[in-house]
Amino acid sequence: MNGKSKLTGFATLSDVAGTIDTPFGKVQFVCVVGLTDAELRSIADGQRTTNQVLSMLGTDVTDYERDDIDGG
Repeated sequence: MNGKSKLTGFATLSDVAGTIDTPFGKVQFVCVVGLTDAELRSIADGQRTTNQVLSMLGTDVTDYERDDIDGG
């Protein structure tokens, strides 16, 4: 890794671990997926839903060196 990344934010999605009940309440496990500025803007502008962007990535593993989904 070169120390630079196009990722500027993130989205969350439910983890396969799901939700558990504890003596102190429910705990919901989530995954955090890094997104580029263009991907975040496409969600904020209503061009794509968060689920569409995450589906287009094809993985919930964040690659810090990747380009955005549109190739930019």
